[in-house]
Amino acid sequence: MSPTKSHYRYQPFTSPPLPLKPGVVTGKALNDLLEYAKDTGFAMPGVNIVGSNSINACMEAAKSYGGPIMVTFSKGGGAYIAGKAADNTDDAASIAGCIAGAKHVREVAKLYGVPVILHTDHCQKAWLPWIDGLLEANAEYYKEHGEPLFSSHMLDLSEEPLEENIGICKDYMEKFAKYDILLEFELGVTGGEEVRMGQGWSEATVSPPRPQTTNNILLVTSLLVSPNRTVSTTPTLTPPGSTPSPRR
Repeated sequence: MSPTKSHYRYQPFTSPPLPLKPGVVTGKALNDLLEYAKDTGFAMPGVNIVGSNSINACMEAAKSYGGPIMVTFSKGGGAYIAGKAADNTDDAASIAGCIAGAKHVREVAKLYGVPVILHTDHCQKAWLPWIDGLLEANAEYYKEHGEPLFSSHMLDLSEEPLEENIGICKDYMEKFAKYDILLEFELGVTGGEEVRMGQGWSEATVSPPRPQTTNNILLVTSLLVSPNRTVSTTPTLTPPGSTPSPRR
């Protein structure tokens, strides 16, 4: 039987979960919000958007249910916002589109009366110039307003060896910390985007948690000591009958 709305418990917030002002949440306020969500056991939806219409729909939904929301931009989504005729040499359209979308959110979020997390989604190693362009925009915005343009960015280097993943994330965390930007980084292989990038298997199963995975997480978090980071871990997918790689 397919799930229906009656199968789920919808519980709108009667008031904001924290004394947050409406608008984009960054820095310490963002860390406080994430900790509060963890402690009280609620999740914030994150929606990949492709234009002002989907941005507005996200904030309308957040207003209806009274809670915060995460508006998320992807590299391709940024290019889509800029328009297909825009020159995307050196990720110019992807960068410009994400910046334009972020500024749209900042202009209208207060009108909806909701706190919003401005985030960017999975960025693999080859796409780091896109993040570099957004980092420049964050620096300029921070210089003028005392906070970054975006709340957070995600690096997904799970395709790379663990040591390289850690090293690159550490470098970017140090850059982000200058502007109070939160970093999300990923360990593991989901079998979705990674399969598209050429790591696919004809058949895959989800392996159970393993001691080496836990040790890797502890290693990463010990090297990346900062309040401005979150860890996204995924179960490793391996072909049936094979031994999981200890680096993922």
